[in-house]
Amino acid sequence: MKILFSLTYYSPYVSGLTNYVKTLAGELATKKGVEVSVLCMRHDPELSEMEIVDGVSVVRAKPDFALSKGYVSLDWFKKSWENVRNCDVVVVNLPQAEGLVPALMARLLRKRLISVYHARVELRGGLMDKLIELVLEGLNSEIMMLSHKVITYTDVYAKTLRVYKKIRHKIYSVYPPIKLPRENKALSKTIRYKIPPGTKAVIGVAARLAEDKGFENIIKVIPYLEKRWGVGKVVVLVAGSMSPVGEKKYRERILKMLNNCNGLIFLGEIRNDLMGSFYNNIDLLIVPSILESFGIVQAEAMMMGKPVVTSNLPGANVPVQRTGMGKLVPPGEVEKLAEAIEAVWSQKKEYKEMSTRARKEFAIEKTICFYEELLRGLK
Repeated sequence: MKILFSLTYYSPYVSGLTNYVKTLAGELATKKGVEVSVLCMRHDPELSEMEIVDGVSVVRAKPDFALSKGYVSLDWFKKSWENVRNCDVVVVNLPQAEGLVPALMARLLRKRLISVYHARVELRGGLMDKLIELVLEGLNSEIMMLSHKVITYTDVYAKTLRVYKKIRHKIYSVYPPIKLPRENKALSKTIRYKIPPGTKAVIGVAARLAEDKGFENIIKVIPYLEKRWGVGKVVVLVAGSMSPVGEKKYRERILKMLNNCNGLIFLGEIRNDLMGSFYNNIDLLIVPSILESFGIVQAEAMMMGKPVVTSNLPGANVPVQRTGMGKLVPPGEVEKLAEAIEAVWSQKKEYKEMSTRARKEFAIEKTICFYEELLRGLK
């Protein structure tokens, strides 16, 4: 069976969506009789047009110009036709406006079509951003309508889809493919060195510097925690890109806020398979997002024995509800975020003993088995 994954950004770009596809594609590529390809945009001109990554054939289309967080590309049409024609199953990963092209080609060529809905996009700019958002959501809805199967992370998030009632008969929910993060001792030592002596609480944030991740709340919560534990006793370690695509204005706004903030340390991007070094250096993880469909990082943290405080959003609240490893807070309520952090921190040893439950709940074998059965059913 030949499987083609379609998405805008692929490795070495880092995001939850990218990591999902990279992990799933790599796992399926090891199965007998399965060939896996990825079609994506060449978001960095230094990247190769074609290469093999972890046994997966990666094809990158040359963009003509950027549009918000996406691209317009004539080369995308050409490469979509070449690759869809030579595959059996097309898996379009949403949100992706250009995903409509391989989706239509798949139906035209009578290929099986699966769409994976990772998350909704909300652009908080002016009228143009709102127009782009509406168009993108419309295109994503159309792709799901065309698909033979639609995959979401959780049932509760699936119900937030605008076209849920029309497609609920073909929606399946399964956790993302999540590998237990590994630790690199040298990296762990480097991270520990960045934590000031005398620090009492080390709080982790694993997110790129994007507006939907709620960095304003992360900055605002530090003074609340300093009142409880003392100035200089709290450190927030951030693992993630400081320059993600489409977030330039937001980044500038956050950097201005940092002029009056101590205790926030940016570590930059850490390879996904080495995130164990990050988790082993924190007491708990916080996910104060204002928009989140699941949050793979919180499942990773739980599997490493680290509790989580996360926003009570549909889908994002599932890991805490299923494992009991943390607390949920209303999005944007900084005082309640601080209270939850204090409460979870005080019980961090008890939470650590619950890691076995999290590892069973989010075992990657269950997700890979689901996809294998799904693909067999499409033959």
